[in-house]
Amino acid sequence: MKKWKIGIVGLSRGKGFVNVFSSHPEVEVTALCDIDEKKLEEVGNVFKLPDSARFSKFNDFVNADTDMVMVATPIPLHTEHTVKSLEAGKHVLCEQTVAYTVEECSRVVDAVKRTGRTYMMGENYCYFHYVREWKKVVESGKLGEIVYAEGEYIHEIVSLLVNEKTGEFFWRHERPPIWYCAHTLGPILMVMNDRVVKGCGLTSGFKAFPQYKDHPGFLDFEIGLFWERVLRAADGVKEGRFPARPGDFQCRFCDFRSSCPVHAEASPRASEGLEALAAEYEAARGKAEAVKIKLVAALKAMPGGAAETGSFSLKLRKGPRWNFRDREAVKSLLRAHGCYDRACAPLLSRVADLLDDESLPEEARRALRELAEPSESFDVELKRRRE
Repeated sequence: MKKWKIGIVGLSRGKGFVNVFSSHPEVEVTALCDIDEKKLEEVGNVFKLPDSARFSKFNDFVNADTDMVMVATPIPLHTEHTVKSLEAGKHVLCEQTVAYTVEECSRVVDAVKRTGRTYMMGENYCYFHYVREWKKVVESGKLGEIVYAEGEYIHEIVSLLVNEKTGEFFWRHERPPIWYCAHTLGPILMVMNDRVVKGCGLTSGFKAFPQYKDHPGFLDFEIGLFWERVLRAADGVKEGRFPARPGDFQCRFCDFRSSCPVHAEASPRASEGLEALAAEYEAARGKAEAVKIKLVAALKAMPGGAAETGSFSLKLRKGPRWNFRDREAVKSLLRAHGCYDRACAPLLSRVADLLDDESLPEEARRALRELAEPSESFDVELKRRRE
């Protein structure tokens, strides 16, 4: 079996991958790079690498005999090191975050397209065991449809902002906390199989330290609000993302509409009575869906899919279910027939609903059926027996 040759640049963080890579049967570390000679020697000795595989200059390292590069340098250097590695023909696994600006992110995307190499941001929290288990629970439908999620990341890192012995400020000291939100946002997006299209943030302000009188202070705490949009098509097209627009939905988790980029011209707030009824309906629907899943499973085990209890007659009903696999083809078709907004504007809609929408041209519905893969869906017919 061929082993992938990997080089690691940035050994303060990169040394944490020593055990990971050394224990993987398909990977071998063949090059290291760091400007700190002491760290280079320490990690190089662990991997038992010759001096010829240890580099203090990145431009020499990137041309070493490797298939991929692990970028673990300070975040302000991620873009430069990623792009150069891709252009040198290497696949790249980069510590989070990708970059600090949209322009830098665009450079990385362009380099991936231009070189054909593979890039991955290494957000490790997404692969923690409990996060993977959460994802299974959500995908099973046991929790119904997730429309809101939140997370927090609390990490006291003053020691990573300033060297207490020398008073030297490290590269993190100017970084707003919201720029390092992937440890919380990443798992949420993975569990929900979603992407962010808009965001805004609030900060608690600077926290000054008397011992660092020449420094204005560190940004201590920030809150981010993120919007997601997803074209949900009968468990098929799950990755078509669309811009959020004012009026599409109501934000029930904040009162900052006047400064919110989505609700700059927001629709009027619903009455309190309607809000309460909507919340009650949402909760009841979620409970009903969970019970339905159990009923379907029980009736599948019954002869003929039917059963009678003391008070009820139950029967399992099968119906058609449509799965869409080619996301881009569906999006193009919807646009061509003027159905695009109708499919994605209401958050709970399904593209499959359009197949039975008689107000749409038959040509459009026929074209959608050609893109769909039929399968079965189940519902429960329940009747109360007369005494």
